[in-house]
Amino acid sequence: MRDLETTETALTAAETGHLVIATCHTSNTLQTVERIVSIFPENKQPQVFTQLANSLQGIVAQRLVPAVGKKERRLATELLIMNPPARKHIRDRQMHLLVNVIQTGGRQGMHTMDDSLLSLYEAGEITYDTAICNSYDPKTLRDRIHRESGMKDD
Repeated sequence: MRDLETTETALTAAETGHLVIATCHTSNTLQTVERIVSIFPENKQPQVFTQLANSLQGIVAQRLVPAVGKKERRLATELLIMNPPARKHIRDRQMHLLVNVIQTGGRQGMHTMDDSLLSLYEAGEITYDTAICNSYDPKTLRDRIHRESGMKDD
C-alpha cells in the first residue's frame, strides 16, 4: 500500500467485509499503522484511524536476519492480532501502546520482534550480535538475554 487510491480501496473493501491482504514496507506494527494513516491528507486521518480500528484484523511484521554462519537467513516476526484494547489504542491514536497489547497477548499468539529474536538466539539459530542489531529495544533485549542465560554483561 503505497498510494492514496490503493489504500482507500483496500480500506473500503475491508470495511465491507472483504478479505484484504496487503503489504507495507515497515518494520513493525506501530510503523504500519502510522504509514497507512500518513498516506491520507491530515483532514481525513481521524476517519482513517477509525476505519483501521474497525476493520483491521492483524499485522505481521517480518524480517530476514543472518543465521549463524551467515550463509542462510532466519525469519524473525512480530504479530499483532486485533482485540478490543488494540482497536481502542488505534482509535485513540495511541499507537505506542500497541506494544503493550502484543506483550500481554501471548496467549493469543502475539509476540514482538524482540521475542522472536530472543527465541532464535536461544535456539542457536542467530548470533547474539544479530539479535541485538535487529532489535527495536537493544538494551531491554540485552538485559533479557543476560537474565535468561546467566550471561555476564561486557
